Amino acid sequence: MENNILKIMNEFIDGNVEVNSFLNTLEEWNRSGGLWKNLSKREYQLLSNYMRFYADMYYGEVLPKFSFWKKIKRQMNGEPDVDLATLKKGTAELIKALNKIREKSSK
Repeated sequence: MENNILKIMNEFIDGNVEVNSFLNTLEEWNRSGGLWKNLSKREYQLLSNYMRFYADMYYGEVLPKFSFWKKIKRQMNGEPDVDLATLKKGTAELIKALNKIREKSSK
């Protein structure tokens, strides 16, 4: 796992990077293939699940894990489309899991 990915995720969690910049960077790395370089099978699985269930939700895609109506309800109430708490929680869980994998592989 490249340190740049973990670095930007940590910066997002700490509030040093705004959500649109964070997601645009991930999308750019995804398109260029840089997001998927040098990953173990388990890291790849964790990151692809994160992209599918958390990041893609914020790109406006409808995914089965999330309710489309919750997004519509937020829009009707004038709330932002992005549920930052859920995205930050998912990002923190991914960082924790990736760090566990790194610890195991370094032993």
